[in-house]
Amino acid sequence: MARTSPSTTSTRTIPTADAGGGGGGGEKAVEWVDLPLDPTDSAWTVLGASPTKTATLVGGKLEVDLTAPANYKIQGSTNNGLNLVTTLPVMSWANTSGGVPAGTAAHTLQPMSVLVKIRVLFDRAHGPINGPPSDAYGLNMMVMAGLTSYAGDQAGSPTVGGSSVEWRGAMVRKGYGNDPSTRATANLYRSGCRTYHTNTLETGNYVWSNQQSAGATAHDSIEFMAAMPIRTQNTTTARSIAAGGSYCRGDDFGPMDGPTYGFNDGATIMSNTTGSNNSNYFHFWIGFGSTANFAGGDFKVEAIQYCIQPLASRVPV
Repeated sequence: MARTSPSTTSTRTIPTADAGGGGGGGEKAVEWVDLPLDPTDSAWTVLGASPTKTATLVGGKLEVDLTAPANYKIQGSTNNGLNLVTTLPVMSWANTSGGVPAGTAAHTLQPMSVLVKIRVLFDRAHGPINGPPSDAYGLNMMVMAGLTSYAGDQAGSPTVGGSSVEWRGAMVRKGYGNDPSTRATANLYRSGCRTYHTNTLETGNYVWSNQQSAGATAHDSIEFMAAMPIRTQNTTTARSIAAGGSYCRGDDFGPMDGPTYGFNDGATIMSNTTGSNNSNYFHFWIGFGSTANFAGGDFKVEAIQYCIQPLASRVPV
């Protein structure tokens, strides 16, 4: 179950406090929170849209159309895709009963005390990526769900692309040009994680829900966990361990497809209060793009949700 996050206003941050949930409240775990699927909602800043890159709300689902083949590549400092970035930063202490610890900035993410997750649930019939035969049904197209981050406060106007924007997230991409409705084997879609620095954290071990003869436990969602709790060294250079990949939302404890032991690189430096690695202010981010210089496809999303869970640590939460 998830609750709904209201539209962003100039006096509100993402997320709002979860009444009674987590960290010493009446409940021990928080719920998933729905972000709006309407790209025109003020909770989102939409970046990269054009006549050939569109995002619309259709029948209660987010539909993204990039079927006109072009360079939609998202890699390193290049971002030619269509992006939804939360207008305001994540306030990771929102669900802690003790509020923001003394001496800590409200926007600071400390993975020892707070676990942050974001997930995208796709339309099961359409799958994560599809398209017309002329696009090879979305070959080389990709969706990501994670976090962008910046050295400074974006003042309600986050950006993507360039060397001053760090990013990391769960991903799924279409690795072969077959029609999913006629291919029943795994590896048509590959899932895992990508970051500004790393492109190869992926596997292809499971069938997706839109493939031929797909069963009830076929994969249909991606999820990113921002950081596992323990971090060594200082907050400026220390890397946390992050994780992500694909799974089936109806298979409660079924397998996830992605890097087996999580990963760490320059994008997993969390709680960097100096801002020297562009990891000081974090925003939720959904990126639709490609891994190649020329590709096309489309996407249908049923839900975008996040969870911010306080964890017992050295400070009261």
